[in-house]
Amino acid sequence: MKKLLMVGLAIVVLGSCSKTEDAAPNNPAQGPTPFTPGAGNSDGFFAAVKMKFAYTNDQIPIPIEIVSDIGTGGVYTSTGSNTFVDVGAVTLNSYNLDKQSNNSYLKAAFIGGTPSTLDLDNGANWSVAGANGVAGFSYNHTGSFPSFTGTLPNSLTRSSGITVPMTGLSGADSVYICVATTGKTIVKGFAGNSSSISLSAAELQDLPAVTDNTAYLEVIPVKFSTQSINSKQYVFIKEWASVTTVNIN
Repeated sequence: MKKLLMVGLAIVVLGSCSKTEDAAPNNPAQGPTPFTPGAGNSDGFFAAVKMKFAYTNDQIPIPIEIVSDIGTGGVYTSTGSNTFVDVGAVTLNSYNLDKQSNNSYLKAAFIGGTPSTLDLDNGANWSVAGANGVAGFSYNHTGSFPSFTGTLPNSLTRSSGITVPMTGLSGADSVYICVATTGKTIVKGFAGNSSSISLSAAELQDLPAVTDNTAYLEVIPVKFSTQSINSKQYVFIKEWASVTTVNIN
């Protein structure tokens, strides 16, 4: 089983193990930034993410599905560290990613946004300008994205745990299940050919109750490629994120 090493960081989406936002987004048309795994002993990572987000609340009883393209990544100041360095412009399919305050990079595209797409259906072609001792490079992460075509429940019960059949799971090295609430995130990884993935009652017991559909349930198959470039090891990730808002009983 190929599985990425994970090291926790207290930041949203970026880092050796990234974390989902802790509450429902202010702009549901954009959706959350999903959990993205990274590699614990690399010099940096670059993830191209295709997300399907199902959103519902008391005013929207029928889920609305939003599809987004997300690019994220960063280069560490030293191998395996949790600190990023400014490496100049970073592009995915010629779209500039926005440098964050911690020197990581992020860009989300969705219908009605600017941009509306990162053209991930046509691949994931990365370019890093280079700065602060990091040499510039380009890398085309070829091959298809992993996929998952199953459906997710709109609620879960802590005392029962949760099991999600991996209907239509394909092309993944690993698959993750993630439940995120305000102040609490649970992530568990499985082999990319798993027939189902689950979190037990014991694993869910510390989650708070949620009655307003502001918790997230995510199923995330990933495919990765480790490349030696300019004497550094970079991990390139292709990710399909199926995300929905849920209540927790």
